Amino acid sequence: LKRELTLPGVSQTIILSRISGRTKVPEDEELEKLASHKCTLCLFLSILKTEAITEKLLKHYDPNTPVAVVYKASW
Repeated sequence: LKRELTLPGVSQTIILSRISGRTKVPEDEELEKLASHKCTLCLFLSILKTEAITEKLLKHYDPNTPVAVVYKASW
């Protein structure tokens, strides 16, 4: 990506998570609660729910917030 995941004055925290699917996440780990921290979010196993993710994130992040979709990131 050639991008820093943390930037002074922007975010010093990274949350790695996923959204609920066949396996639910605990209520305290739902996307809207995580997004309320306004930190860098890295979501995995979530590509099929991009519209729902976008809707939830726009409640907490500016529409101009950079986003990246990564395929086979750990390969």
